[in-house]
Amino acid sequence: MTYQKKYRKMTTATITKTINKLNSNLEAEIGKASLGFKRFFVLPTRVRRALDLAIYLETKDLNTHQKKVDFFEAMSEQEYINYLKLA
Repeated sequence: MTYQKKYRKMTTATITKTINKLNSNLEAEIGKASLGFKRFFVLPTRVRRALDLAIYLETKDLNTHQKKVDFFEAMSEQEYINYLKLA
């Protein structure tokens, strides 16, 4: 796997797919959940793993779930879209 392929940013199509999945009815799949958890849940695996690693390296704590949910909960819709563009 080349460096370009492994560390690429999300494409516009992937961002659209992620937003559409977030706006779909997720309750059937994951039950009642906060917006922060839903935003985290719909992220591609590569992005979730990178976020886990970043939070772990910052805090040295293996339990990163609440920090991830709080991170996405505090974002506005536009901030979330900008985050996806950089992810």
